[in-house]
Amino acid sequence: MMTEKFASQFPISIDGLLVHVTGARGVGKTMFTITCGASPNKIAFFDGEASAKTYNAQLPYGVYRNLIVDVSDIYGNQCSDEQYFLAVSSWLEELGDNAHDVLVFDNILRFENGLVSYVNNNFDKFGISRGQMAKMPSLIWGPIKSLYESIVVSWLKKASIVFITTPIKETWVHSKPSGIFKPQGKDVLEALTGLRIWLRFRHGSKYPIGLVLKDRISKLTLDSNGGIQAQSVLPRRIDPCTWQTIKEYMANPADAANPAPQEVLTDDEWCILNGILSKDKLLQLEVAKMELENDRKAETLAVSTGKRSYNMPTARKSADAVPSNVAELVARAFSELSCTMEQIIETAGVPLGEIDPDSIDDIWTKLQDKDMLTAGDDKMATLGEGGDGD
Repeated sequence: MMTEKFASQFPISIDGLLVHVTGARGVGKTMFTITCGASPNKIAFFDGEASAKTYNAQLPYGVYRNLIVDVSDIYGNQCSDEQYFLAVSSWLEELGDNAHDVLVFDNILRFENGLVSYVNNNFDKFGISRGQMAKMPSLIWGPIKSLYESIVVSWLKKASIVFITTPIKETWVHSKPSGIFKPQGKDVLEALTGLRIWLRFRHGSKYPIGLVLKDRISKLTLDSNGGIQAQSVLPRRIDPCTWQTIKEYMANPADAANPAPQEVLTDDEWCILNGILSKDKLLQLEVAKMELENDRKAETLAVSTGKRSYNMPTARKSADAVPSNVAELVARAFSELSCTMEQIIETAGVPLGEIDPDSIDDIWTKLQDKDMLTAGDDKMATLGEGGDGD
């Protein structure tokens, strides 16, 4: 149970809430977890990155574990992930039930890896025979999920709110960055959390923006017939994303039908929440795919003619042929005209995703003219370096 002092700060009870905080490194995940209103002596902080070491020195927590140091004191610098998991698990078990308002695990990735290693190395303890493992290695994910769930449930008995942090990670397609980022962490973490927030840098502000990936915080009221009505509290976008702002929403829930200006998602943020690419990033990915395909064609041609080169340049179309779409325009501007992305956008006058297909011919002509002008300048510079020819 929350201490009365801590509970009184929240217009809606969130006792037993598991919060997953994700975002780029340095965005403020650690600060977000410790500024929820709990007294420092009621916080148990398990620090996997030494990110809260200086904060603990200023205002000591009730429990603070620098996991990098504490685990190495036991196992040395060659500690395995499984040893890490076992050591940290034992320290978490030592926490008394309801002893803290807040428990923070920052970040949990190595603990997750250690949990997976532990189950893989002890599959017989989970009712899986050696023969079953040899035939169906995927059987191991059932025990991994069950163990993870039981561990998190036990943590929720230790503190009223449990924070787990992870960084984000870019996915790759065709051996190239896709432009799509996603929170790291096992799928079971997503299923168990009551609140998932993706923190993003906000230019000109010391506080990040928060994109709400999942929210189970609701304000319950009774309708005229005595039935329960549930109202979602948080908007999809919290700006600034602080606990003070979240508490204000608890008192006065966001109106999804009439969002305030700071609650409106940008196109990029909407794409992030829906796990898809923005128009510009889709085009950049398409360009990368086209360049890869052109490289393969060029290499195939070189092999067939017996002139293979491991530094074969990208295959080129005739400069007279007009690109048929924006992706081809960008790909050929890169390979044939040596343009930068900034030069292409400047010539187009609009972002890539807003280029009118009917204007491709005009843009291509302008890019070619710039290329010829640049080549002419280079030639004049070369002649100038030669002096009068004496």
